[in-house]
Amino acid sequence: MPLHERPVDDTRPAGIREQGVCMSADVLPGIAVVAAPILQADEILGTVGLVCQRVTLDPDDLTSRHTQRLRDTATEIAHQLGSTSWGG
Repeated sequence: MPLHERPVDDTRPAGIREQGVCMSADVLPGIAVVAAPILQADEILGTVGLVCQRVTLDPDDLTSRHTQRLRDTATEIAHQLGSTSWGG
């Protein structure tokens, strides 16, 4: 099923906002994705992400160096856009 036809999980955005990151393993065999929202107030303005080999990213580790740097990058972009709503 194409991505744009998949049902939306309404519980997921709250988790992304709370954790500051979302991960998915084996999007394709051996490929993992991690994304961090760029927030302004309560709106997600954009997303920054990494797509990498599964062996370089543990999708169960939300505190890894990679995910923290991604959160920091999203926070910096949000601050440059004038947001102070999420501190990372």
